[in-house]
Amino acid sequence: MSLIPDDVIEQVREAADLVGIIGEHVELKRTGSDYRAACPFHGGAHRNFAVIPRKGMFYCFVCHAGGDVFTFLMKKLGMDYPSAVREVARRVGIAIPERGPTGPDPREPLYSAVAAAADWFARQLRDSPEAQIARDYLKTRRLDLDTVLPLGLGYAPKGKAFLEAMKVLGVRDEVLLEAGLLAKREDGTLAPRSRGRLLFPIHDLRGRVVGFGGRILGEGEPKYLN
Repeated sequence: MSLIPDDVIEQVREAADLVGIIGEHVELKRTGSDYRAACPFHGGAHRNFAVIPRKGMFYCFVCHAGGDVFTFLMKKLGMDYPSAVREVARRVGIAIPERGPTGPDPREPLYSAVAAAADWFARQLRDSPEAQIARDYLKTRRLDLDTVLPLGLGYAPKGKAFLEAMKVLGVRDEVLLEAGLLAKREDGTLAPRSRGRLLFPIHDLRGRVVGFGGRILGEGEPKYLN
């Protein structure tokens, strides 16, 4: 399979008519600068599904499906990522230059591990009693969960809950370590790299989460950790 250059992917994403493409599959109603509809993924009857053109993303406040125009086509039509990019490129008239054949990406286990972590951290921010400190902090910034969850913010709890959750999901410690999600102590034991922090996802040009920036809540150093 040929690899699509990242700068071309970004060009296609910026040129995409997100509202038009999603509007082919759901009936959108304008609400201010955004659009609302019944979610096409979990089948709800209420307009919990938001399309946010200024951010180039969609998000369901019930089933938490979200992403960009490529993610929508992948979820709705079962496309893989390159096919979704090519379909949008065809619609906007952008030619896709091919960069030569490539095999499976050896970094895919790392991307999968970080994606699993991002989903888990987001659920902690939404549901965990320990994350109340993070929710309270966001309120001081006049931010609510409906605003920050679509952006992928999360909370890393203290203790070993993250390690245990990843083990249940079948994510190996060595992959988490290589992905920068774990740190090795001097005695050789492993611990979550982020603990007691509000997390902000870091994305690559393909929209994948590749890491996190974290702000400590309460006492501790450093204040910010990437």
